[in-house]
Amino acid sequence: GPVADDGYGVSYMVAGEVRLFFHVSSKRSSKATDTPRFYANIERALLDMRKRLEPLSKAAKGAKGGGGGGSKKTK
Repeated sequence: GPVADDGYGVSYMVAGEVRLFFHVSSKRSSKATDTPRFYANIERALLDMRKRLEPLSKAAKGAKGGGGGGSKKTK
């Protein structure tokens, strides 16, 4: 839960290679917090990171296995 009356509590869990779970909480008595807005900002930031990092990941995977290089067997 939130540590301060006007703050948020955030926990997360990495589940496997492609899943993240977040729990966001705040006190309803605070006019300074907005849990749905805070969660939406986390989601937006993660989607932005994925958009920027996916091309790099695909390029790295292509460089590893798609080059046609490697060892040849000879008889």
